[in-house]
Amino acid sequence: MTRSTARPFTVHLIPHSHTDLGYTSPRAEVARAHADFLREVVRVCRSTPTYRWQMENFWQLEQFLATAGSEQVDELAALLRSGQVGGSASYLNLTEVIDAVTLDSVTARATDWFAAHAQPLRTALTADINGYSWGYADILARHGVQHLFSSIHAHHGLAPGGRDQRAFWWEGPTGGRVLAWVAPHYQLGNDLGFCPRGAMSYTIRDAYDGHGASASAQMRRDRMTDYLDGLAERDYPYSVVPALISGAASDNAPPDVALVDAVRDWNERHPDGVQVRLSTADEFFEALRDEPAFGEIPTERGDWTDWWADGVASTPRELRVARDALHRLERSGSLAAATGADITSEVAVARQQLAIYAEHTWGHSHSVLMPWLTDVVAQDVAKTSVAAQAHAAATAALTRARAAGGETFLPSKNEPLRYRAVNTSASTLSVLRLHIDDWLFTRLGTEPVAYHEGRALRCQSRPVPRGVELLVELEMPPGYDTVVEVREEPAHIGQIAGVDRVADVSTNGAEDTDEHVLEGARTRIVLDPHRGIAEVVDLATGRSILRGTGQAPFAAVHSRWQSGSDPVGPRMASGRNRTPAQAAVTTAKVTAARVTSRGPIATRAELQLSLPGFEHVRVELECSMIEPLLNVSVRCRAAGSWEAENLLLPLPFGPDGAGTLWVEKTGALLRPAIDQIHGTLQDYLLLQRGFVQEAGGYAVAVATPDTPLISLGGIDHRAIRLNDGPDQQANQREVAAWALNTTWETNFRADVSGFHEFRFHVAWGEMGAADALERACALGAGPETFRVNS
Repeated sequence: MTRSTARPFTVHLIPHSHTDLGYTSPRAEVARAHADFLREVVRVCRSTPTYRWQMENFWQLEQFLATAGSEQVDELAALLRSGQVGGSASYLNLTEVIDAVTLDSVTARATDWFAAHAQPLRTALTADINGYSWGYADILARHGVQHLFSSIHAHHGLAPGGRDQRAFWWEGPTGGRVLAWVAPHYQLGNDLGFCPRGAMSYTIRDAYDGHGASASAQMRRDRMTDYLDGLAERDYPYSVVPALISGAASDNAPPDVALVDAVRDWNERHPDGVQVRLSTADEFFEALRDEPAFGEIPTERGDWTDWWADGVASTPRELRVARDALHRLERSGSLAAATGADITSEVAVARQQLAIYAEHTWGHSHSVLMPWLTDVVAQDVAKTSVAAQAHAAATAALTRARAAGGETFLPSKNEPLRYRAVNTSASTLSVLRLHIDDWLFTRLGTEPVAYHEGRALRCQSRPVPRGVELLVELEMPPGYDTVVEVREEPAHIGQIAGVDRVADVSTNGAEDTDEHVLEGARTRIVLDPHRGIAEVVDLATGRSILRGTGQAPFAAVHSRWQSGSDPVGPRMASGRNRTPAQAAVTTAKVTAARVTSRGPIATRAELQLSLPGFEHVRVELECSMIEPLLNVSVRCRAAGSWEAENLLLPLPFGPDGAGTLWVEKTGALLRPAIDQIHGTLQDYLLLQRGFVQEAGGYAVAVATPDTPLISLGGIDHRAIRLNDGPDQQANQREVAAWALNTTWETNFRADVSGFHEFRFHVAWGEMGAADALERACALGAGPETFRVNS
């Protein structure tokens, strides 16, 4: 070499194939390809003992197992035991939308198979994605996984602190630990010129740009020298350097045995210098553990926040279906425990589809550049179908659990109707919500009235699609299981309606209530005709549960930037900012705000807003008259655009003054900007059920069933600040639901036009953060109810 590196390095080239489901070709083709790749790996390894192959994830192995004969499976298992082929405990390259139970189950599937057929799994490998929820460290450790090899794609993202090729012990919230290696792009080996058919100039830009397809010994020498000198200059403490490599300059790339020749050629040319070997991830970690500096590896405790979490908001309708599938799945499990139903098979199908949905590919590679292509549309439909299949399986599980509890769809044999109500939550509930099919009540001038143990209950009804919704006041402690009777009785006439069924004539004289005030036993809400929600007060304590941020709740903020005839360039150049400096940012204006109905169980109001690029922007509020609960539904029609855009919904709920924001992510309740790894993103996060603002034992929780992506401090164009240790001020920035997003130039959907609904449940009281979030979710969902014969 014309220039020598500062110290003797051994470069571990780790051959693998990066999995993208639908990004390069349809999922069925990708599945067959990865099965074929492993068959080729088995064939190559028979005659080439120096060849290595690293499975990126367990899903790849599942595709092989589904198509291979027993002899092929046995041969691959032997290669896994010998270490010539490496396994991975990651199921796919997943986003944080996956829930902890599903993530745990697919991880267990991998570790169980390896323990039974090969050897215990020690390593999980991921590529492309930029982070993980904090709970993942505990899940890996719980299943015996010791290492996490994270190959980060720093496009619109970043390795923690912007520094790759480094190690740290990652400690989970309950103390589980894994040794994490932060690696650069998953085709660094291709950039270094070691794949004859797949050399690249992606992460390395030099004189060879544009000539990468014709890799040469000179190119390898020059690039290796520059790269390793760069490591030495930053005081890289190890003599081993990993580099993932693919058999082609593509995702879902095949293996290439020619890597063996390229490595042999290097080592023959440089017998006394840098050595290169083909390795698995396990072999790299074994070498790392032998390094003198291994004992100096630091420990990081906190969330490894994912820069790529924002993809979920580019498919908002599918996301909502997938989230509702998880909600149904969780309720079916609790109900099955009460009714004795066996829902094992339905749960397995639903969790598998939820895992596939969480895979990091949202769209085709040309989803923004050429959104009209059949392949682009097919991937959109495929992603949607996964959410739909998860929903269908979860619904089947819930239906089976209800059937075991006596649910009937047949006409009622006797009056009255009977509904079973089961409180599957850990909170005491005071209101249950019944859906009465419209064909069950046929007499005019009647309304449903609920009875429990012979006593008439306080009720409130309203027409809804396909029937009547009946709200019933009944205290139900956790686990309470009872039957409520519903009778058809003459309607209480509070207002007179004509044949048009519009009840707009009062029988009680002039109305003296303020149409801008909602007040129940626990809450007072004041509406401003020009600002919307101006005041929310907890009547039990007199405290405001709106933080003094100046933001009006749900006053939508929209950004869009002009891209002219080029939909890709401006998006690509935006870097880590999700809104460029030249973007046009507008805030919705409230055009009307009024109470629409009052009742003994709930009072409702509606806000009407005007926002360029959107139609029918409505915010429906349902204030409980009994419980500390505010249910909100934001509805709109997005006109859509080929230009990149975002939609934020401010959520300034919480005790006024200093407090702490808690968020629920996969497997962890944590404090943003406090419980995070150094150098990670702190501007937005992908949640599970919602967030809590807590101060001095008083908490306000917001459940976000449809919009798990939240921003902190907005997404205005600004210099990005990475987490630099606990920062209470950063923790207390304004929270907003990030509902819509088309800011990437690839993978994301090009536009999000159409009708949308985003729901929220707000609850408050003197309690801790975990209890507050549980209560908001429980109050928002209510007990499980279904019609029975007896």
